[in-house]
Amino acid sequence: MFEVKVKITGLPEVKNLSKEWKEGVFKGLRKAMLYFERKAKQRFGTAGNINAVTGNYRRNINSSVSEMGNIIVGTLHGNVAYAAVHEYGFKGTVSVPAHNRRTKKSGSVNVRAHTRRVNIPQRPLLTPAISENIKRGSVIIRDAILKETS
Repeated sequence: MFEVKVKITGLPEVKNLSKEWKEGVFKGLRKAMLYFERKAKQRFGTAGNINAVTGNYRRNINSSVSEMGNIIVGTLHGNVAYAAVHEYGFKGTVSVPAHNRRTKKSGSVNVRAHTRRVNIPQRPLLTPAISENIKRGSVIIRDAILKETS
């Protein structure tokens, strides 16, 4: 699983916030994280990004908000094993296990275990979804705090 976290700074410790402020921060961060989640999912198939063949990665992008000690954290998750590879890229060698390959011409062919060099370019989805929309996310959080405290 790969995740990107958003931490709100500049606030007093969570335990010192009034109930209304705390509720406003939680609601605002939750709305902002859902906005970032939507923006990440919209990046599929756009120029320079990965295409959604099965839709598995897109379906497994989700967000959460939690209180961790004295901070409130919003997290954007890519709950697939290959999310970090797409986010940061990968260049190296991978091991391919022995397997059977089906062909139209000769039916089933045994393939021996081997290694393979791989170069997957960086095609981030989660990080740009937050960094390109951080101002809008800040407005969403501010509006939620104002709504709860007024």
